[in-house]
Amino acid sequence: MAVTEEQMVETQDESLLGQRLLNINAINQSDLRKALDIQKSVGGLLGSILIRVGALSEDVLLQILSEQTGQRVVGEGVHLPDFHDLFTDMDESRIVFDWYLDHSLIHWVEGEKIVCCCKHQTSFVMDTMRYFFPDVEVEYCLIASQELDSVLDFDYAAGRTNVRSADAIIAFVQRNNLQVEWILETHVHADHLTAAP
Repeated sequence: MAVTEEQMVETQDESLLGQRLLNINAINQSDLRKALDIQKSVGGLLGSILIRVGALSEDVLLQILSEQTGQRVVGEGVHLPDFHDLFTDMDESRIVFDWYLDHSLIHWVEGEKIVCCCKHQTSFVMDTMRYFFPDVEVEYCLIASQELDSVLDFDYAAGRTNVRSADAIIAFVQRNNLQVEWILETHVHADHLTAAP
């Protein structure tokens, strides 16, 4: 069932993501209506739906979410450590690495706290982090999907790829004298290319 204009007016709460995006003219009523219909039909996060239908850029979404939640954005005031430090911090936790992959999550130590980035900050993720790090402050930050995924970096505007992320992984493997036996392509993404051969 489509959302009527009357229902839209009733929900004009500044705290709602859709309304915030309308207020700054990042999307239009038609885009929001379409995304809300999709969300009602199949579920999902409104921001992700708006990105997938081409109505919104991820950069704008991250900026709005940062303003709404007070969380920092990777690349703007918070920077990822190099792969070696990142994987070392994650490896030193008691969390199995598959859990990180399943939840598209990374974390690292920054001073006296742990900085955590994941695609979906669910209560399950936050409860798990509290369980494994009960006495440490955990700061959740927002991160662009392409920063989080090991991808063949694709510049949408230019229509070009580069291998920066893949090269960083290769350098980590070589620096630590590791032997890669398998690269598993676990699933495909319609919105980006993977770096797997």
